[in-house]
Amino acid sequence: MSTDPVPSSPDRPRERWWVYGSIVFAFVIFFFFVAVLYWYWIKTPEPTSIIRIPTGNAKLDGTLIRISDGPLQKPIEVKLSAQNDYGTRIYLVPGDYEIQVFDRSGRLQFKTPLAMAPLYERTLNLVAPQTDLPSDTNTSE
Repeated sequence: MSTDPVPSSPDRPRERWWVYGSIVFAFVIFFFFVAVLYWYWIKTPEPTSIIRIPTGNAKLDGTLIRISDGPLQKPIEVKLSAQNDYGTRIYLVPGDYEIQVFDRSGRLQFKTPLAMAPLYERTLNLVAPQTDLPSDTNTSE
């Protein structure tokens, strides 16, 4: 029992052309979509700047931080509570902003302009540092 090779038919080259054409078309479509994603990635501003509010204490419960101006369409508001450990991080697109801090009764505590550069972090410390010495320190001999 021997197997003879299948003779080539005149339709064979046309079938190969369709296969090769489909492969080339798939590559063209693939590179087109990669180009569209790259274009979208380049044109979309990303929040690369950070305002960090370190962990505070219960005195900050209900404090409202409002960030406005700059490239924002509407202000960003963050309320400090026990759920967020009285601290947070706010990611922003580089630009010029205004920060307002309100206490829990809604009174404005302070307002300041802030310029954020790309890949830059600013710390907004709302807790006053402890300046007094511990009571068990003995300075006399």
